[in-house]
Amino acid sequence: LNPWGDIQQIGRAWCATKPGGVMLLGVPIGPVDKVWWNAHRHYNDASLPHLTANWRQTWQGEDYDHPDKHPVMLFVREDSLSPTEATTSPTEATTSPTEATT
Repeated sequence: LNPWGDIQQIGRAWCATKPGGVMLLGVPIGPVDKVWWNAHRHYNDASLPHLTANWRQTWQGEDYDHPDKHPVMLFVREDSLSPTEATTSPTEATTSPTEATT
């Protein structure tokens, strides 16, 4: 079993998602980060950001009245560049064709 498998799979989901794509995620959240061997993991406020790195949370469902919450969250893929910046070279981004010839 891979103790980093959850983080790796969320990373793979990010790679397979188009910029601006969404991910719906529901994981157990409790007071401590804990691995239940061969079953599942509970996340806390410190470990959840590692799982959802490069994703921006846009919505969270209602919390259940239970010590171990299991909310459903909606995330949008975060990109360091906008789609237009990612497809343009640095020269094209700084000068227009008319400025380059004058």
